[in-house]
Amino acid sequence: MAPSTCRTVRAATAASTARATTVARFSDPAAAQRNRPLSDTPLSDYGQLRAALGDPVLDPGLLERALTHRSYAYENGGLPTNERLEFLG
Repeated sequence: MAPSTCRTVRAATAASTARATTVARFSDPAAAQRNRPLSDTPLSDYGQLRAALGDPVLDPGLLERALTHRSYAYENGGLPTNERLEFLG
């Protein structure tokens, strides 16, 4: 087999393998389960969490931001995220 043909076959095999992996990832029910929000509980229902944190009068907007991961915010229209709060530590 000529060297150029060998490279082409390897590239085609790699491309088809990558496609198969991608398809399997999105058709995997376990992956779909992992990618859903853990809770659709409105912020007003976080009273127990706020009490456990020791500050039941915590600013609701700040609590919502602290609990919003970047990936969730991106998928839901660019909501404010907890990235800056993590940086402040």
